[in-house]
Amino acid sequence: MNMKFVLMLALVLAMVTAVSVHADFSIPIVDAHNQLGPDNSYEKIFDRMNLAGVSRILLAADSDSPESWLLSFAAEHPGRISPLLRTKGPKATLADINPSKSTSDFVGLEEIIVWHAQKKHAHARQMHFGFNTDVRRMIHVAIAKSWPCIIHIEFRKTDEYRDELMAKLKELLAQNRSTPFLLIHVGQLSAPEISRLIDEHSNIGFLLSHTTPYYQRQQPFTNFFPDGKLSKEWRALLIAHPDRFVAAFDAAHAPAWNKQYVRDVLRWRRTLEKLPSEVAHAIGHGNAEKLWHLPPTLLRQPAANDADNEEEAGEDSDDDSGA
Repeated sequence: MNMKFVLMLALVLAMVTAVSVHADFSIPIVDAHNQLGPDNSYEKIFDRMNLAGVSRILLAADSDSPESWLLSFAAEHPGRISPLLRTKGPKATLADINPSKSTSDFVGLEEIIVWHAQKKHAHARQMHFGFNTDVRRMIHVAIAKSWPCIIHIEFRKTDEYRDELMAKLKELLAQNRSTPFLLIHVGQLSAPEISRLIDEHSNIGFLLSHTTPYYQRQQPFTNFFPDGKLSKEWRALLIAHPDRFVAAFDAAHAPAWNKQYVRDVLRWRRTLEKLPSEVAHAIGHGNAEKLWHLPPTLLRQPAANDADNEEEAGEDSDDDSGA
């Protein structure tokens, strides 16, 4: 084998490798729910969006900063940042969350906490509200504004209250059939449980946040990738019901906004590219556009090197693996 042929072969292999590392994606991504979180900055969020190639993010302010900062950030980046009205924290008082409040600058309401388990992170405290008066008032605001209603219930942490919370959720769905309800983190439910809810209720959907292996390290979130790739069970459910699943990442706390956010987005981008086109477009951006009345999403490619953001076995940041 002569030296010229060896050099040519090496050049071809280098080109192929470069294509695989910097592969273009065809599905635009809307991150349908995220939060600034404590110890974070809007500039860092925008940087991570660009690294991951996220076209638009639906974002809520953290509990300690004025929502005017979020609105200013959104005004600086039109078409990229869609503000969500805050529902939690000392600055999210019930006086501020009511149907009469002017909300023209917001596209919707952030998640409503019904059942939140304790996490290692200091800010991720236990919150067991159930469907109490305050929660129902927030739900009423979403219904009155014709907004999708994002419900946070960690069903794998509800213990003896699981059946009661599921019954109340189903009652809520049945009583408000014209309002779309979305379970963030897919409610920590299994594929058969989600399938049954879909069969029984036309107004239930699921945000795909915290469904990657990273979040199973300390909390029992639902893992769509048990062997490192999308399982056959979940793939079949996504294809059967593409209108019920919405891309979302919900980094929430500062450590998860580091490399993990980019990794999660890139994992889902690679996964969507392998699904039928109409399914991938619905999940990646189409469903979010319909639910929150967003304009068509422009495709953005990630600035990050795909290979540099592969999740390695055993690698972890200082995050608590779950918001």
